[in-house]
Amino acid sequence: MNFTIGQIFKETYPVEVAVWCNSQGNLLIKEIEPDVDGARQFQIQEYVEPELSPEELQNALQEEKNDALRESSYLMIQDMFASLSPEEQQAITAYRSELIKYDPATSNTSQAQGIMLLDVGLTEEMKEPLKFPKIPPILAKYFK
Repeated sequence: MNFTIGQIFKETYPVEVAVWCNSQGNLLIKEIEPDVDGARQFQIQEYVEPELSPEELQNALQEEKNDALRESSYLMIQDMFASLSPEEQQAITAYRSELIKYDPATSNTSQAQGIMLLDVGLTEEMKEPLKFPKIPPILAKYFK
């Protein structure tokens, strides 16, 4: 059976539709307004990333920053830190310093919003507002 974007199903939809939508990666099945007789309807639609307000984006970036700091905190415990090589100690110290300095409130959130929605053909400089410091490769084994 062939499926298309915009196709509508009444009352229910076949499992094959859900499998097909999942295999496409950017489609979903959304319940829409009932038909004139009150029957439930479902439609195949493209997934559209919800647009965040600048404040919502700033909060999301702050939360991501806080999560990254929490995930790396245990490496700063004295016994754990002492067990790291000098290179690892330097890397975790620099990584956490960069995280602490990152301030979503001063990043260009409107530019960041556009990047999140339209990540096509952009240079690395244009993506900069969204970038958190990367975990140094030497420390990757300590993170999930």
